[in-house]
Amino acid sequence: MSGPTIAETWARLRTDVLGYRRFGTYGEDIGSSVSHWLAASHPDEVIGIHVAQAAYPPAERSGDLTTGEAEFLEWARARWDGAGGYAALQSTRPDTLAAALLDSPSGLAAWLVEKFQAWSDCGGDVERRFSKDDLLTTIMLYWVTGTIGSSFRPYFDQRDVRLPLPVLTGPAGITVGVGDLGMPRSLAERTYTDIRYWHDLPAGGHFLAREETEFVAADIRAFFHPLRHTAQRPAPEQRVS
Repeated sequence: MSGPTIAETWARLRTDVLGYRRFGTYGEDIGSSVSHWLAASHPDEVIGIHVAQAAYPPAERSGDLTTGEAEFLEWARARWDGAGGYAALQSTRPDTLAAALLDSPSGLAAWLVEKFQAWSDCGGDVERRFSKDDLLTTIMLYWVTGTIGSSFRPYFDQRDVRLPLPVLTGPAGITVGVGDLGMPRSLAERTYTDIRYWHDLPAGGHFLAREETEFVAADIRAFFHPLRHTAQRPAPEQRVS
């Protein structure tokens, strides 16, 4: 369940199953990571990559940082100080944690809702962004299917990915929410060499597409519209109903 492995599954789905020879990809959070590896591994198929959380450059491409780049990375590190306990558990003891959460609806709710409250652009009031119905729907998706454990697997399995993310040379679009506001474009250019769209949003936290759906939809349209002629639709008989 690492980024590269999921990317290969996505590629087979698009080409072998759905019959598309070329396509675009959009992602947030782990979806951004998967999109990055998809674009890196299948540059001939991916017409463009649009992400809501741009990749920070690996150590191999972080030499000679500008003052602005170094200050931003230090700010980002400080922001996560004391907030990474969840990731440490999910990446080292995922099954133990899953056993506890699968046994307690209130525990599962607390584990999930805390992230919505802490990571969204809600000013501490989670219901300013997400209704109780929205939150309960997400909780129930994990509870009824018993899949909180499998959602931890990318954290655990990603530890075995030793290769740094390669430089991406295809067209890239980046939407920046308040969680990364102030990210220097030059820092992103250490990973994306052909940035064709960049938009700093006035609002929206980590769950960007859910928090600012219209903004994100407009950005996706704006980025991919000039690239649509390079995508190739499958013939009708190739499509899966």
